[in-house]
Amino acid sequence: MLTGTLDEPLFDGAIRIDDGTATIPRLGIRLTALGLAISGKRDELALSGGARSGEGAIEFDGTLGIRDGKLSGEFALRGENFQAANIPEARVSISPQLTVGIAGHAVDVQGEVRIPHAQLAPRDFGSMVSVSADEILVDDEAILGDEDPWRISSRVRIVMGDVSFTGFGLS
Repeated sequence: MLTGTLDEPLFDGAIRIDDGTATIPRLGIRLTALGLAISGKRDELALSGGARSGEGAIEFDGTLGIRDGKLSGEFALRGENFQAANIPEARVSISPQLTVGIAGHAVDVQGEVRIPHAQLAPRDFGSMVSVSADEILVDDEAILGDEDPWRISSRVRIVMGDVSFTGFGLS
């Protein structure tokens, strides 16, 4: 159940999804053993879940809350040989070990992503459509106005294993 106000919502209850499946055609992957658990107690949600893709798996857990109209939370994302893409242009497995902290409009991502295996073969972009002559660029400040922008910081180490690239005359 959700009560309270937009600035101070109150949660009470739980929802759970077990053994789900999902297909993401654009990435060519099928998620299995898909799970999600959300439970709420007063002003905080506890979230956890995971999925399998290819030979690997990924899981996350953390908390999320809104206090005084500001979002806060901490999450951990862990995985091993999770197949992130399986299309002709990219066959990629990842093993992330990340933490994410949220405080108001600030997001901080820390950790490491290992790429034990990747085959990258981007298609030729020679026939791409060029930018229209009547394109109009809008200033970011005009879009944001007085809204507090999100500040995202990260310190993520990328470790590559067996990675190959073929394209644009390179291999």
